[in-house]
Amino acid sequence: MLMCCEQGANIEAKGDDGGTALLHAAAAGKRPVVDYLLKQGADIDVKHVDGGTVLTEFAGEGWSDLVKQMVKRGMDVEVRGKDGWSVHITLKLSLFHLPFHFLLYSIYF
Repeated sequence: MLMCCEQGANIEAKGDDGGTALLHAAAAGKRPVVDYLLKQGADIDVKHVDGGTVLTEFAGEGWSDLVKQMVKRGMDVEVRGKDGWSVHITLKLSLFHLPFHFLLYSIYF
């Protein structure tokens, strides 16, 4: 990633899903890449076509410090991820290390 950026790669380029490098790094759990992209000024207001945002991805990874940073920067905490869950619920679940599908099945079945 560093080499690509040093050679002039556009960190705001979007894929077919509308996601940028920041969104994809967050979804993949690549914290060092996320930290680097944030320091480079990556846009935090992008969305995947499925509705996922930087905030929902950070919450899903359990990165509460980054969630707090994004909220301080004005991001909407009421945004819901592709699963329909709020950032608050997603963050709580990720901090307990419970797989979402297991929890969902245990609630409904």
